[in-house]
Amino acid sequence: MQDNVTKTIGGHVYEFRHLPAMYNTNLFIKFTSIIGGSLSKFFGAMDGGDLSLIGDGVSKIMSSIHINDPQGLIILEIMSSTTRDGVAINKTTFDQFYTGNIEEMTEALFENMVVHFKPFLHLNKLSGFLQQQGEVTTKITESLTI
Repeated sequence: MQDNVTKTIGGHVYEFRHLPAMYNTNLFIKFTSIIGGSLSKFFGAMDGGDLSLIGDGVSKIMSSIHINDPQGLIILEIMSSTTRDGVAINKTTFDQFYTGNIEEMTEALFENMVVHFKPFLHLNKLSGFLQQQGEVTTKITESLTI
């Protein structure tokens, strides 16, 4: 089992705990079906370091979530095993932590995606599955290889 990941974001200590394997697998499938090809655009931009493309990638992910999951419940699911300064992130604390603080939320959400979904994206066997979910390029797999 992998260790939890700890990172300071916006002056707050976050602990990203790994989700149980089956739950994480189902969450990844659900997430990729909601956002489609937006994930490939985002990680491709991250790999290239182009800030305008990174912003576009984030915008596409958020737009896809808004259209396909207007309640934003997938975001709470992705962040469900995370704590901020020792306090669990849930429906109540989410608004307390991030109202007026969207930049920190976006960074914490990205770190959660890395912790939970990176292992799926480096496996060549999943590339066919991911292509069915949206535009997935070889560049993503290469940029996320562990």
